[in-house]
Amino acid sequence: MTNDDTTTLDTLAALTAVNDAKQWVWATQMGVERFVAAFIRWAGSDKRTPPLPWEAQRSNANTFSEAQFLLNAAGQAMKALNLADIPIGPEGEKVRLLRNLHEHWETQREAFAAKSRPKKLSGAEFVEKFPDTLPWVFKHDMTGTWISALHLEAFWDELLAAEAELYQRDLALRETLSFPAVEESPDFARRFPMPKDKGRLLAISVLAQDFVLEFPPGAGQV
Repeated sequence: MTNDDTTTLDTLAALTAVNDAKQWVWATQMGVERFVAAFIRWAGSDKRTPPLPWEAQRSNANTFSEAQFLLNAAGQAMKALNLADIPIGPEGEKVRLLRNLHEHWETQREAFAAKSRPKKLSGAEFVEKFPDTLPWVFKHDMTGTWISALHLEAFWDELLAAEAELYQRDLALRETLSFPAVEESPDFARRFPMPKDKGRLLAISVLAQDFVLEFPPGAGQV
């Protein structure tokens, strides 16, 4: 095998890594959109006439499921970006812990039922880094939208930055291989899928399977 052949194979491998990362970044972006949409549906429901317990549980489960799908895709995206040698931001670094805790809820839930209970493995690391939150709490407040310690607006910006870097890497690798370039100018400044609502604080505590709705003084009802 000649040096040129080796170089071509290395370039093809790099392009494959970029394509893998694009796939998972896009899946994660879609996951953010789906989670936010599920959260909005619950937030917009009529609180004056509470739903039947079964309906409330179903709404809770739908939001939790979207969070689970998002974290699974995000975990794969962080792995793929690492393999493609694309920098990962601080919000992306939180994904591993949250994905592990959501994935292994059956072994971690009991430990998080009280602060005094001992935590282990990812649970212990999570409590050390984020002592003021729980893994299974979702909220939207004046600072943004959160899955536990993961700030989704900031994470969205990190995903867009990674996507922009992948686009430039893709162009360079295709040029090296004399492949056709993608003839478009993607929008890497897309807005987060839900504008901030500064009028309410909304939270779902999945761990306890209940809902908490709080309003700051002077804020209007949903």
